[in-house]
Amino acid sequence: MTDHNLVDGVAEPVVPRRSTGAVVSEALRVAPNLIKLIWRCMTDRRVPIRAKVVAAAATGYFISPVDLVPDFIPVVGQLDDLLMLFLGIHHLIRATPPEVIAELWDGEEDALELVTGFLAWMAELVPGPLHRIASGGTGSVESPASASS
Repeated sequence: MTDHNLVDGVAEPVVPRRSTGAVVSEALRVAPNLIKLIWRCMTDRRVPIRAKVVAAAATGYFISPVDLVPDFIPVVGQLDDLLMLFLGIHHLIRATPPEVIAELWDGEEDALELVTGFLAWMAELVPGPLHRIASGGTGSVESPASASS
């Protein structure tokens, strides 16, 4: 039986704290499937062109030497690159029909939920104006699983 906390009157499962090593290990475990998913989304005709453009632009920003926040500023300089990359991937997955994502994902379903939850959390860190640009004006950061519920 799963333990739950009441948040705003809604029961949410209690997620046990995990060590940093366990989180890193899990991230490394799902990385190959995430890379395959991104590639498959970029080459699949069912994925909206705009989502592909946003993901490609975010990847370009990540690898570009030109930044909004210069990389020589400790932590923040690198964090903006990662946030934009994660936002692009998040938008790509959110804009794609859930059944297409499920078909293109090679890993376990709970691993996909972990990835989409992490991407949604990272997307919440992106300032509103950038979020609205990448999300087509909605600014929403919910994951595909919560969007379909």
